Amino acid sequence: MPLSHISKSGTLPIFVIRGLHPFLKNPHNPHYIPIIRELKNLARELTRTRKILIIISHTLEIQP
Repeated sequence: MPLSHISKSGTLPIFVIRGLHPFLKNPHNPHYIPIIRELKNLARELTRTRKILIIISHTLEIQP
């Protein structure tokens, strides 16, 4: 998964990821749990750095 590459990148400040909507739509799927966990860890890490993660999709479905 490219999420681990984002946290290790030293020079690139902005990252655009597409195609995560199936994982975000059904976060309780046992196959998706590691990806959701990695995304949460990355979000926590990015708040301490000046990096930006942009997630794009053709649909907008945000879980409560």
